Amino acid sequence: MDRETATEQFAALVEIKVRKEASKADATREVVAEHPDLHEAAFHFGNTSGKSNKQAVIRFKELVRKAVASGMSESEAVRDVANRYPEAHQAYIDAVNARPQ
Repeated sequence: MDRETATEQFAALVEIKVRKEASKADATREVVAEHPDLHEAAFHFGNTSGKSNKQAVIRFKELVRKAVASGMSESEAVRDVANRYPEAHQAYIDAVNARPQ
């Protein structure tokens, strides 16, 4: 399964749980526990190499670009992506913070 499909499926499962009145954080934790392979396929970014860091940055920026293309401002898109894909957002933050100054 490609990363985009896995990410979309993961987000859909989280959304279903949120609709059943779970918090976003609880829903995400439940989906991670119930579908570890899907989580791995969608969000395996790691921070042990420059290549992984670059992939995390590219992936987050691509998600933001798609949100902007749907009509959001860039700041709205960043907020939306960070909320919908917390693992991708954290990987992006970790990657940016790991860059040499």
